[in-house]
Amino acid sequence: MREDGSAVGAWGDMRFSKLHGLGNDFLVLLDDGTTGPLTAERAAALCHRRSGVGADGLIRSERIEGGAVSFELLNADGGPAEMSGNGARALGLAAARAGWWEDRSQPLVLHTKVGARLLEWLGGGLEEARLAAAMGVVRPLDDAGPLWEVLDGSVTGGSWYGWAVDVGNPHAVALIDGKLPSPAELDDALAPLDALRPDAFNHEFVVRGPEAQALTLVVRERGAGWTQACGTGSVAAAWAAHEQGWVGSLVTVHNPGGSVQVDLSGPEARLAGPVTHIADVEVAR
Repeated sequence: MREDGSAVGAWGDMRFSKLHGLGNDFLVLLDDGTTGPLTAERAAALCHRRSGVGADGLIRSERIEGGAVSFELLNADGGPAEMSGNGARALGLAAARAGWWEDRSQPLVLHTKVGARLLEWLGGGLEEARLAAAMGVVRPLDDAGPLWEVLDGSVTGGSWYGWAVDVGNPHAVALIDGKLPSPAELDDALAPLDALRPDAFNHEFVVRGPEAQALTLVVRERGAGWTQACGTGSVAAAWAAHEQGWVGSLVTVHNPGGSVQVDLSGPEARLAGPVTHIADVEVAR
């Protein structure tokens, strides 16, 4: 597919793959050394859903000695992000399609801003596959910003428990004993928060179930807004619910776009889920 260069800027020929994990979509640029880092403005223009190609984020990757690859993520607004679970799987499938990950019986090492992360191929083909990513050690954060100051029972419909969680990037997780609010309902409550500290955290609003050892959430991501899914957010929600005593160490997390599985039984969290190739995109002058 060729996009009109006037829509996204005349920056020279660049080839991307567009992929998604549960509807959380990414443009992936496998840089052979001819492109270099992209500016925030270029990333935001390419991710724009009306005047660009459209995506929740843009990932740029280079090959590293020893078969590893780099992982550089810019959100839809052009701002940097430390890590993405769905984005990691998107990069893995793009790398496999390009021949950067030929021996998929061995893990692919991603070098992210928060350290090396191992990616496992669990099955599937080069159009749709199932992958698992090591997500690092999950830790509590001391501060979740002013979220707890603007969230109350009138929004959640009952009691709730707040957790600030570090999954390489910061999350404010609200575990709700009641009905899950819609994004529209939450937008009104979060308006004061945006004025105080916009995009400081990713926000997850979580309820139990519907089945045992499962959670359901909606998520608002830094630099992207409400999304269909969030990998690091699913891990943060599972970890918080585990600490709260809601679930065990193996958790299914239902996002608006589908479900992932989180394994908290080891020293590092592990996230497993699907990833789908959508199209290959060439942006030309």
